[in-house]
Amino acid sequence: MARRACGEGTLHRRKDGRWEGKLRVGVRAGKLVRKSFYGETRQDVTDQMRAYASRHVPNVDVDLTLNEYLEQWLTDSDWRPNTYRLRRIAVDRHIIPHIGARRVGDLDVDDVKVLLRRLKELSVGIATRKQVHATLNAALNVLYRERKLLFNPCSLVPGPRYEPKEKIVLDRHQAKRLMEKAEGQTQVLVVMAATLAMREGELFGLLWNCVDLKRRTIAIVRQLTEDIDGKLALTPLKTKASRRTLELPELTLRALTAWRNAPSRRLCRPVCLHG
Repeated sequence: MARRACGEGTLHRRKDGRWEGKLRVGVRAGKLVRKSFYGETRQDVTDQMRAYASRHVPNVDVDLTLNEYLEQWLTDSDWRPNTYRLRRIAVDRHIIPHIGARRVGDLDVDDVKVLLRRLKELSVGIATRKQVHATLNAALNVLYRERKLLFNPCSLVPGPRYEPKEKIVLDRHQAKRLMEKAEGQTQVLVVMAATLAMREGELFGLLWNCVDLKRRTIAIVRQLTEDIDGKLALTPLKTKASRRTLELPELTLRALTAWRNAPSRRLCRPVCLHG
């Protein structure tokens, strides 16, 4: 069976002397769908396939390598810093070294399977392999939505199943002991984490102008994270659901009030709670 340019399908001569061409036209129920064309000559079938492709099949850029495309994808998109960092690591460390030289239009299911298999053989963790699969899937989905790819091969390869390790949660007595042992600013952070279920980035990104001691409320609207260059920066929370206003329990109110009025606070910046 003769190979043709990517996106133009395949051609072969049948036993009865006629020519048959097959063109990939999409995916149905997780399987590739191909349309067959028949003719007395190779040119006849080729013309039929090109005519059909011009009406139904998107063009494929056969010149870009995956390396070139992923670099363009990372550069052109508007990323949140943490998302960019995860995508960049997945691309540079795990995707490019193995299949980066492949042309985008030539990528197939086997390429994705080989990539995931190699990472497993190299003892790359499940969470990282899952991130690699998600990154490649997201990048190729852009081309699929823009009708530059007939299908996204990642969509036919399940990502690694990741089962998070069981989290160790302090019970009531352990949490109380920890709060009693902590001092100063650390104690305030521990109390807020225990009573308000705040994440680490939210705790360190909290500003005093988000704390209303009179109304006993705290507004969680930003977090402390690393930017694309790895520098600490205050950024808005990712989703609307993450931005919330909480009522302060009595224990938390007392801890915040004591910390706000502590003599050492006069030497710190008056705005940042973590300052």
